[in-house]
Amino acid sequence: MISVYTNSSPGGMVEVNATTCCSVYTKVKTDYLASGYCGGSYAMSLSPNPSNGEATLAIETTSEDVVFDENAEWEVEIFDQVQGLKEQTTKLKGKELKIKTTGWKTGIYFVRVKYKDEYLQGKLVVN
Repeated sequence: MISVYTNSSPGGMVEVNATTCCSVYTKVKTDYLASGYCGGSYAMSLSPNPSNGEATLAIETTSEDVVFDENAEWEVEIFDQVQGLKEQTTKLKGKELKIKTTGWKTGIYFVRVKYKDEYLQGKLVVN
């Protein structure tokens, strides 16, 4: 497990780098850390973020004691920069949803998921 403490609001760009056993410095991942975790049993991730055509929204458990219910229905709403509803999908099942962002305006979109009794929120950056 890796913990990152920023002493600021959740969310933001994160870059993970590694040095191999041969002393080669490698960028492993650059991604936007969504603010989807608010102390509940579930969190959401958006990847890649920023997106250039398609992003994957994934719901994850935040505890080893919680089991994800693949048959539970959930819904997602995506809002544009002026809080207009861009997309809404209901009766989803499984852990992931592919979001097609081709043709969307460049900017930040706000993503809200309702899974069971929890609301998860995040930001999706579209280039």
